[in-house]
Amino acid sequence: MKAMQGLVVALVLGAAAVVFNWIYLEKRAAEFKMVSFLGIREGTKIKVGDVLLESHFAEVPVPARYADQLKKFVFLYRDKGTVTRIKAIREYTGGDLVHREDYKTPEQEISLKPDERMIWVAVESRAFVPSLVNPGDQITFVFPQPGLGAVEAGVASAGSASELIGPFRVGALGTRLGDVKVSQAYSAGRSEERQIGIIVRVEGGKLEANALRLLELTAGGNRSVAVALHPREREE
Repeated sequence: MKAMQGLVVALVLGAAAVVFNWIYLEKRAAEFKMVSFLGIREGTKIKVGDVLLESHFAEVPVPARYADQLKKFVFLYRDKGTVTRIKAIREYTGGDLVHREDYKTPEQEISLKPDERMIWVAVESRAFVPSLVNPGDQITFVFPQPGLGAVEAGVASAGSASELIGPFRVGALGTRLGDVKVSQAYSAGRSEERQIGIIVRVEGGKLEANALRLLELTAGGNRSVAVALHPREREE
């Protein structure tokens, strides 16, 4: 009888050992599972504006347990076709990873709320650099007004020689609807970027007061206008 009990105990312990060993091996196997991210091949140097080729890329394996967060920021190797044959917007050297944020898909259409409209203002001044302004930025138009005295608070200060109209949110610069670097990467044209499309509100069936004043000042083809760029909000 004791021999039978000993045999049963041995069988139970043996089965438990098999189970624990299987669990251990499964955990170890999970540790060694890898996810491949998109990197730049060793010895490769890429300049801004160079076309990214498949031959530039290399697989960068990362243990799966560390990969979840990285997937949000870096292209998977299997997605290399997404960025193949587009222009680099920054320099790369061998071992760098290719970040998703650098190659967002360009915006394809203008999105307006029901109470919003877009109007265009031509800025011919050579002092305006369109490549430093992106849709989503806040700008104010500055109109030199020689001899202008005190005007309403919030538009210009007493004795000012300029009238400030704004702020307005930029919706487009010419045909560009997104970041200039993304547009350059996808070879999008930069024509008419001095035609600034701004988003204005409709209040009671009429354009907001700032927009009406802006149209009044530009109605005669007034080209003496400057653009003041507001600080961009920083992401925390």
